[in-house]
Amino acid sequence: MLTELVSAFDELEHVSAVSDPIAGLVKAIVSGQLRGKELDAAVDDADDALRHRDFRAGLAARVEPALVRECITALDAGGAADVVIDSLRPQFDVAAAKLVECAELVDPGTDPETFLASATAEQIRAWQEIDEHVATLTKISSVVAHFGPHSTSFPLSEMPANISAHMGFVNNNGVMCVSPEWGLERGCQLFLNHGSHRNSPWFRGAAVLKLNTIAETREKIRAWAEVAWDAMNINQGRGRFEDGEFVPEPVSNPFAIRETVS
Repeated sequence: MLTELVSAFDELEHVSAVSDPIAGLVKAIVSGQLRGKELDAAVDDADDALRHRDFRAGLAARVEPALVRECITALDAGGAADVVIDSLRPQFDVAAAKLVECAELVDPGTDPETFLASATAEQIRAWQEIDEHVATLTKISSVVAHFGPHSTSFPLSEMPANISAHMGFVNNNGVMCVSPEWGLERGCQLFLNHGSHRNSPWFRGAAVLKLNTIAETREKIRAWAEVAWDAMNINQGRGRFEDGEFVPEPVSNPFAIRETVS
């Protein structure tokens, strides 16, 4: 499916590549080949050709959004996004585990000069490896971020629109790269403060890093949305008076998991 979509877009780009009809018209006029009625007919033909060219020239741009939507559907329904994520997970897990080991040997708050003056060879090696592992995680996150809620390419999870809670903390790294057990808000807040080496969020949060599947990211968002919706107190005072008594008419939380009756 994905291969077919890419081929379709390539064909559209090829179709869109058309020549300029004015060049031939001008050449014929200058050479004296067109005069009178023949010139009028040629101008009409060039006018039609120009409109045809303009349509074809913009065809790829007009069709591209629809193709992208089809691509997103194919990535989701066909499980291709999870295949990509699964292929990156071993390298991600190794880098995260290495940072956990580095954190056991390198105090995040220590002064560099003080640390290096008294560090063992193992500690110095851990210090030197931090940037390497951070770079690995950063590269992987740049790939899976294409599937996150703030992606402009292939977003496969989205934040709910019917919650008034502040969602400015949400970022793709917190959604895609932090264990669901850590929660959406805490996971995203980890990446709100940028830094390098020991101040990198990857280093500071190494123990809770996890490359999530698409289903896990959606569940993480749903769980947060359920709590956030309850906190809005929509049902406070919601109901009607009947025979002098207040009868509550609560609205069900749209993000709560419904129990199935077997």
